[in-house]
Amino acid sequence: MKNVSDQVAVSPISMPTSKSAEIDIDREPLPSSNTGVQTPADEQTANVGLVDWLSYTEHPADPQDGAQAIMRRLYPGRDWRLGPHNGFEHGRQFADTCVLWNTAVNPCVHVKISGNACRMLEYYGQITDWSQFLRDIITAGARITRIDLAIDDRSGLLQMDDIRASGMAGDFVSRLRMHRPEVEYDRNNGNKQISDGYIFGSRNSDTQLRIYDKALEQKTKGPWIRCEIQFRDERAQAAAEMIATSGLSGVPGLMRSCVDFKCPAPSKRRDRWVTTEWWTQFLGNTAKLRLGINPKNIQLDRDKKFMMRMASVLARVDRDCGSEYLECVLKEGYRRLG
Repeated sequence: MKNVSDQVAVSPISMPTSKSAEIDIDREPLPSSNTGVQTPADEQTANVGLVDWLSYTEHPADPQDGAQAIMRRLYPGRDWRLGPHNGFEHGRQFADTCVLWNTAVNPCVHVKISGNACRMLEYYGQITDWSQFLRDIITAGARITRIDLAIDDRSGLLQMDDIRASGMAGDFVSRLRMHRPEVEYDRNNGNKQISDGYIFGSRNSDTQLRIYDKALEQKTKGPWIRCEIQFRDERAQAAAEMIATSGLSGVPGLMRSCVDFKCPAPSKRRDRWVTTEWWTQFLGNTAKLRLGINPKNIQLDRDKKFMMRMASVLARVDRDCGSEYLECVLKEGYRRLG
């Protein structure tokens, strides 16, 4: 017998006045690509950016009811289809938005809104103000686990050759230690280049800035360069709270705090070098903006991730050596902490 919780149980409700009330999402064409915002060729001021990915977790008293409430909030009156579970007990998907939840072990609801899903929610009028949306979910107790913020340049101001040259020469200031070019070719298509980008920050870090040729990725007409900053865990929560309070106008400052491209000068201190004209024009004269985060919280989050990765090792030690050994390990840990 099929479990009731595995059925699509989102009942139709009255629709708000929005595009989704007028357009059948299952029939009408969806936005062709993740177009984002643009930098007009005749405008040299900074853009405020856009939300290009959002993941968050809630812990309602009843995860099943909580998941249904979230689905009704995002797309009222729609039938969500069975979707990927991604390690959760249940999963639903609609217009590239995924809602996942557990009812037994670690009961919670996790929502994943990809870049394309963000544009769909905007296109159909379900989210018209990201600041308000973030305020609502944070007030409801949501914990933001990932948020991507992006600014696009369609004017031709940013050139990947300039960005790559500055990166490889070290002509920049950044708090992110790792950086590398990102170029891919398709050998089955005559070694045709299919991606061109530059990344600051490691894949596993809580902050990563990626600058890449979006036109090349989307196989469309350029110029179209995207600057995208990804925050995870504590930094994602802090960035979301900042947007909820003051909007997306702080995105350029967050990008400048991650990387600031400089013109080489005799001084050995790169922070005294002048910022390149193209980076200043792209971000405007905005000052660096840092997220106010307690370093202890960041370290605690890293420690929790490490312990989760070691879960099978801990279980094996507990099974083979008994809980007494783990108690000895904890006592030694407390002794070292002082």
